[in-house]
Amino acid sequence: MGEKLKDKVAIITGSDSGIGRAMAQAFAEEGADIAITYLEDRHGAEQAKAEVEKAGRRAIVVKFDSATLRRWRGCSAKPMRSSARPISW
Repeated sequence: MGEKLKDKVAIITGSDSGIGRAMAQAFAEEGADIAITYLEDRHGAEQAKAEVEKAGRRAIVVKFDSATLRRWRGCSAKPMRSSARPISW
């Protein structure tokens, strides 16, 4: 496991499948905690979360439509509220 992203938090849209899921895994392997977002595939998002946690990092799952700015704000605040330690953005 690398440390390029140690103690950083990444919000990766569409990380429930495909390229987004691969990015979530790669970021976790470099030390980042991940906010996994999905639009419809909750099961895929939960699988991605398990993969991130298997890499030794924390993850949360957020139902999220990136088409609306208001939801962006809610998504960015949720990882901070659910964290056991402060997160700097």
